Amino acid sequence: MKLIVGTAALVLSGCGTSTDGPTLTWQNNAQYSTVEIERAARVGNECRTWHPLATIPGTQNTYRDPHPLQGPACYRLRGCTRTGCSAFSQPRWKGAPH
Repeated sequence: MKLIVGTAALVLSGCGTSTDGPTLTWQNNAQYSTVEIERAARVGNECRTWHPLATIPGTQNTYRDPHPLQGPACYRLRGCTRTGCSAFSQPRWKGAPH
């Protein structure tokens, strides 16, 4: 599964589950200085209202959601540099079987 951000890429290569919360993994092919992560509840085939989840250093390529939602959740990423941020990636989701 891939999440492409802008013309370069943050490539989401995994979003495994555990009892401690989903772990997102990706490649920062564009060398963004920070990565912003947002999460939304998923209802049916829709991602509801997006909320900031974390802003982490661009050198980091994994993130475990410390407060997972009770049901399925959507995640999206965007990369940022000193001059601005890319558009958010297409959302992917975690939760019930996928």
